[in-house]
Amino acid sequence: MQRDFHYCAIAALARGAGFSAEDAQTIAYASQFVDDSQDNAPLVMQDQEVFRPQLTAHFGFKSFARETCEVVYLPFHFLPPAAGPAAPDQFITRPDSSLARELVAMAAGQPDRLEHLVGLGVALHTFADTWAHQGFSGWVHELNEVLEMFELEENGGLGRALRGLGLRAVGHIQAKSNPDLPYLRWQYVNGHGQEVRRDNQAEFLTACRRIHQVLSQISQGQGQAWEELAGPVARLLAVDSEDLEERCGAWEAAFGDSLEGWWGYDSLTWRHQAIEQYDGFRDGESEDDPAIPEPAYVWLGDPGELPWAAFHRAASRQQDWVSRRVVA
Repeated sequence: MQRDFHYCAIAALARGAGFSAEDAQTIAYASQFVDDSQDNAPLVMQDQEVFRPQLTAHFGFKSFARETCEVVYLPFHFLPPAAGPAAPDQFITRPDSSLARELVAMAAGQPDRLEHLVGLGVALHTFADTWAHQGFSGWVHELNEVLEMFELEENGGLGRALRGLGLRAVGHIQAKSNPDLPYLRWQYVNGHGQEVRRDNQAEFLTACRRIHQVLSQISQGQGQAWEELAGPVARLLAVDSEDLEERCGAWEAAFGDSLEGWWGYDSLTWRHQAIEQYDGFRDGESEDDPAIPEPAYVWLGDPGELPWAAFHRAASRQQDWVSRRVVA
């Protein structure tokens, strides 16, 4: 799934489920930021405290490393369906799995309000991906091979051939972004030689219904019934465009007003609100005045109340929670 789902759809669904506009935006921002946070270098703060961001996304050749699979793919994007799998085929992501439901419940159970909202957004990213990434796993494995792909016509017949990527079979990389496009109906042959047909529109609509249901139970607010949202959401998922900005624009046109000015996503916003580089370096001329290494950073507020810091705490909590339940 891409930003039109992880941010736009989640924002609309959270608002529709009864969350305030501000809280819905916080949940949605955290959800999308899972795909954008590549921070993992320890940050030395002004007081020489070390803050360690949690990596949740990765691109490039390290994408095939075992560590990336364990730290990024399994806990955030290709969640196994149950705790303690032992065989490779037991790591295959399944929609609405028991482990995904437990993960959302863990995040929703955080007593601190900010940790609750941000953690919920992180967990909902993973929960939503169980629909888009079903049939694939977070390991480099032949089960993830995609031998051929075709778009499906309205009548179910084969349409144009879809080009894949001839890279190592980790996640859905060989299928490119096809599992993440909401409007696409397509077919592929997997590493077992099995023909798999996928209707992304139908799968994503089911994901929206379940997410709305979960959020409605959590908010206990006076939200909209799913029947009021189903039609508009289905039409937005059917917007047939490879242009992500066009799809996001359609969501904003339909639901932006309900966010009361809180609509909008920039991957740097939370970071810029949280930290800035510290320029008052000391040279360490005495034991009472130790040197501050360069670069160093300063918090722009209480880190307990900054969403960027809360995101990395929530992501670290989720990574640890999954790693303790999934036996590689």
